[in-house]
Amino acid sequence: MGNQTIKIAIAGLGTVGQGVIKLIQDNQKELTQKTGKKIEIVGVCAQNRRKQRAVNVENYPWFDDPVYMVKAANAD
Repeated sequence: MGNQTIKIAIAGLGTVGQGVIKLIQDNQKELTQKTGKKIEIVGVCAQNRRKQRAVNVENYPWFDDPVYMVKAANAD
């Protein structure tokens, strides 16, 4: 099997972006079992870094530019 990790960068932390983060955080074990690969969030970005969100994004690298994020974070 190829790469054992799927690297995801999330541009936009509205309802959908936060939902994706929550699904990955809450279901990491099941996702790994079903796909055979670890899902890793390698970067996030949004218009407002200081906005209060329903999910904690402090553990992920923050980027101000989504295009730069995808390149710099080596996202899949």
